[in-house]
Amino acid sequence: MNVQAHNNAGNFAALNANPTDSTAFRTLALLPNIVNGDPNNFVPIFVAPGIADRWKWTNTVNTVVNSDATFRKAVTLEATMMLCYAGATVTAADVRMATYVAVLRTVMRHAWTLEMAEVENAQTLTITADHTEIDATTGNFVHAGPNNVNVADKRALFDRVDAEFAAKVDTIIPGLIRLATGVPLIVGTILVYSSGHHFVPQHKNIAVGLVRQVFGAQHVAEMDLPEDDFYDVVFHKAAHPLVTGWLVGQARNAAHRAGFTAMGLAAAIVRVPAKFAHERAGSAIIRLVTQVNTLGESNNVVLAAATITAAIEGTAIADGDNITPALITARADAYTQLEASNAADIGFCIGFYRAAIADTDAGAVRDTLLRSYAIRRLIQSEAASVAIGEAQ
Repeated sequence: MNVQAHNNAGNFAALNANPTDSTAFRTLALLPNIVNGDPNNFVPIFVAPGIADRWKWTNTVNTVVNSDATFRKAVTLEATMMLCYAGATVTAADVRMATYVAVLRTVMRHAWTLEMAEVENAQTLTITADHTEIDATTGNFVHAGPNNVNVADKRALFDRVDAEFAAKVDTIIPGLIRLATGVPLIVGTILVYSSGHHFVPQHKNIAVGLVRQVFGAQHVAEMDLPEDDFYDVVFHKAAHPLVTGWLVGQARNAAHRAGFTAMGLAAAIVRVPAKFAHERAGSAIIRLVTQVNTLGESNNVVLAAATITAAIEGTAIADGDNITPALITARADAYTQLEASNAADIGFCIGFYRAAIADTDAGAVRDTLLRSYAIRRLIQSEAASVAIGEAQ
């Protein structure tokens, strides 16, 4: 069968999307010319799924946060807007979650100097500024918007949020402020690890460290919410409307490490720069080889691991810097070649390492290395080489 090659570049026109375009069109604009395009210029296509109206990013608060009073106003007004979309019955938990999300977003706007370009247009609620203004004499909102909530009911929601804020302002809210600074890095890292999915249970461990650093090991009782709901609010709902590519870019930026270490929030940058699967695999193998070199010297066993180390370092497989299409492609190819050429030697190193530490108290350090997905996969595929290494 003859298949005519599709080589008419005129059939493919690059699309230019604006920040205000729909999420669907902006996703379409990311697509490359698969037939005739240069694969080294292809980029990951991150698509942000939808979110309920109540958790969309509101542009209601034009208040400049420069005082205790304006901070409280900004948070309370934004949380009130969220609750206008919460349905007929607004529970105490609804008020609490909206207040926490409003605190987190207010802080992220301030600390990360967020602009609307960093927010998914489809996940934004456009409500004019005067809908958020309160008459100084009557205490009522000047306008009733959103249209589904009248002035009196909105004022009642505002008062409930204000009371929630007052109850938490000297307890949990200072902790939320610290958490908020690291939320984009944690969320971006989870997106890298999960190939574009927002907060998912199997990656909760990425977020736990930061929460414990801020609130302490016994932190659950302080949240005044079920633990799962708290993590969902902080690491899912609060940052969900932010552009996925922007979040990933921040998590891949090693420059953030110095600043967050200085702020005493090192837990936020433990995995920064966040690494894709082949980069994490390279990191695990180079750690393994380093350990085996040390153990081999102490056990009078000479291991020719320099080739593996050189292959990883020479192609920067284990580096995780900002997304560069050519580098991502090159590193993925380099890791595939590394494993194909050295799988048996890596398997031997795994076996030698397991045997050498079997009677030690390496504990969590040992388990962390051997739990790496790349290492576990090689244990299965290179079982014979692993056994030889364990016999040394």
